[in-house]
Amino acid sequence: MKIHLFSRITVFAILFLSLTNFQCKKESTDKFCKVQRSQFLTISNKEGMVVYSNKYNRYAVSLTIPTQNNIDTQVIGFICELPPELKTIGLRVMVSGSLKKFNSDENMTPEIAGQDLYFLETIQISKKQ
Repeated sequence: MKIHLFSRITVFAILFLSLTNFQCKKESTDKFCKVQRSQFLTISNKEGMVVYSNKYNRYAVSLTIPTQNNIDTQVIGFICELPPELKTIGLRVMVSGSLKKFNSDENMTPEIAGQDLYFLETIQISKKQ
């Protein structure tokens, strides 16, 4: 009888812990990647460099792209879910995807004069060979 009671307690404890573990997991409060933004420019197989913004605590890709809005051609594309093997500041990458404009309520401002900030929705990104 003691073994049977021990088994019930063990099963109950495992069930309780697993259920409370699932309930304690919070949905990510980072909605940065889910915001709807308008498309600015499509890029295909463009060379860039991985950078990190301390201001926004995010990885981005620095690209040289002439734009109508800026005589400097420095474009910073903030990226979601950068693969771990590419999280090296200064790494040269090849990227294809879309640059999207930040919404006015997102208050994204450059850290350095001459930068244009965009959200970079990637189709493909890889280390430059």
